[in-house]
Amino acid sequence: MESQPLVRTIQPTGSGVNKLIRCSSYHGVENSRYNDDQDDDSEIKHFVQRETNDVPTYASINATPPATSTPTPTPDNDRRRSSISSTNSSFNRSVFTPSMEDRLRRRLRFHFMNPCDKWKSRRRFPWKLILQLLKVFLVTFQLIVFGQTRSRHVDFLEKNIITFKHLYLCGWDTTFETMPYPASHGAFAVYTIDEIVKGVNYAWYRYNATKEIAIGSYDFIRTRNHTNIPPMQLIIKHYKKGDINPANQTYHYDSRIVQDSFLLESMERFNKSTNTTDEFFDLITFLRQKDYYINFDSLVDMKLKFSLKTIHLKALSMLQSPDCFQFDINIHYENIQHDGQVDISLTSDIFKLECYGHVDHETTDPRLREYGVRTLDVLVIIISIFSTVLCFRSLFRAEMLRRFTNKFFEYKFNKKLSTDDMMEFVNLWHILIIINDVLTVIGTVIKMAIDASESSSYDLCGLLLGTGNLLIWIGVLRYLQFFKHYNLLILTMKAAFPAILRFLLCAAFFYLGFTFCGWIVLGPYHVKFRDLSTASECLFSLVNGDDMFVTFAAIQRSNSLIYIYSRVYLYIFISLFMYVVYSIFTSIIITTYEAIKNYYEHGFPITELHEFINQDPISLTSPLYMQDTDHQCHCSIFSLCFTCCCKTTNEFPDDYSSL
Repeated sequence: MESQPLVRTIQPTGSGVNKLIRCSSYHGVENSRYNDDQDDDSEIKHFVQRETNDVPTYASINATPPATSTPTPTPDNDRRRSSISSTNSSFNRSVFTPSMEDRLRRRLRFHFMNPCDKWKSRRRFPWKLILQLLKVFLVTFQLIVFGQTRSRHVDFLEKNIITFKHLYLCGWDTTFETMPYPASHGAFAVYTIDEIVKGVNYAWYRYNATKEIAIGSYDFIRTRNHTNIPPMQLIIKHYKKGDINPANQTYHYDSRIVQDSFLLESMERFNKSTNTTDEFFDLITFLRQKDYYINFDSLVDMKLKFSLKTIHLKALSMLQSPDCFQFDINIHYENIQHDGQVDISLTSDIFKLECYGHVDHETTDPRLREYGVRTLDVLVIIISIFSTVLCFRSLFRAEMLRRFTNKFFEYKFNKKLSTDDMMEFVNLWHILIIINDVLTVIGTVIKMAIDASESSSYDLCGLLLGTGNLLIWIGVLRYLQFFKHYNLLILTMKAAFPAILRFLLCAAFFYLGFTFCGWIVLGPYHVKFRDLSTASECLFSLVNGDDMFVTFAAIQRSNSLIYIYSRVYLYIFISLFMYVVYSIFTSIIITTYEAIKNYYEHGFPITELHEFINQDPISLTSPLYMQDTDHQCHCSIFSLCFTCCCKTTNEFPDDYSSL
């Protein structure tokens, strides 16, 4: 039998996405549709009999075994035997009937249909589509509720930190509360020993007087058997030994760090003028009583630690109830650089506590609000798990169909599916849905723990829920593919993505070179290039046309060579990226768009797989699709997820039947 082409050669237009479909040929097994020609029928029977080691196997189930005869070996027969026996062995020497081949073609066509076409052909309800749309609204509503709660939480935390800075930092001013860029002031720091001692004494005194001087409702973390104010903790870290003598340029250090801790309890002294005992707070006196001396040459940092509790009333309404929090406050005096400046910072860790109390004249039961939020969280978890199961089921069935189709091509056409054809069976949208479902479930569990005052991981919860919601909305693009004008945009992004990645990789080498150069050369003379991360951020802003004049003007003029170099450096960088890189980037997308648009007008490239599918086109409403239903399920709703619970009622041989 002569070789026949399987797929036509198609020459699509459009640079960047042109694809040449290779031609292939196959041998005598192409004529397995069994025409009435006696020679062909005899040839197939002899071939099957040889391949089964003289055990007769026939294309027709009711065929009568012929008389055994030994065919005359010829080079033609040897070649045919060697080309097909290798692929036939994996199929248990089975032969595809025309009915099976047509059924496989319809299965493949049905697999690549959209939900609307599947409904028309088999009346299959689009469960995944409805479930994804429902999940979008529920998860988004859940995210809005969590976002409002977290927004109030962050606002409450930031305002309390500002309050603590005004209460406990000596010399703090509102000018330090502005954005760090452009800087309107220097760093909040001290430069003398007296300023450090004064700052510690100030924080020490103000801590003990918090309840009297603070507007907010704060209290101390007292133990059950003690009513006194718990003392503030002073932690001093220093090198084990550190001596510096600038006069003769000598030093002696032991790099091991030692940590000393003290509880700053209030001290008393007798006031002769009033004949009373007064409290006073003085660090030098306290350390002298402890026989301790601070060596500022070896001092690494000094930290004050204390804790406060408060209740956040919020705006009492139907959906809001008071929350209780604990603040662990740290005042940090950093001297690790030993540059004559001790930077001061105040940080706070917040923990949610369980509250006890009630609100009089409340219009709704607080438990009703709690049950409503919890019900929403449980519903999101259930829908996300159900969505994951359906997507895994679809991926599994697609993989089984891919393997069967690949074996069919090996047997029928003596070749495997191409890589592009195999990737047609991998639905990346389902993988995206599984990822966002996992993130949503984990984030919802953490959110439920936060609502139950068992966790304070607001950042982790926000990261998981936010990323999951982002992927959910990106997944909605999948259903826009069913409309031509929207699909044009999606196909353009999909086709241009590999070329864009290759182009960005090349542009990244230019960008990294300019980043390192700017950091090293301009860093000492420009605040925006002071470290590697800010240098990269500055260049990225320049690429997008942001803050150009300030970047030129902020360079120091103390060094004329560096000043001239900075001008040349910035002009070259801006011109290269704004006029060259951006233009090439845009041209890649435009070229891809024109190619996709041309495909819509003249037809898309047809792969070998789709050429096989389109050989016998039938209408969407053909009753053959209903006859091809693999499983007539008469069981419960679990059949939506698990096909193993349903029994096949099809009386005809299926695609896996062996003759």
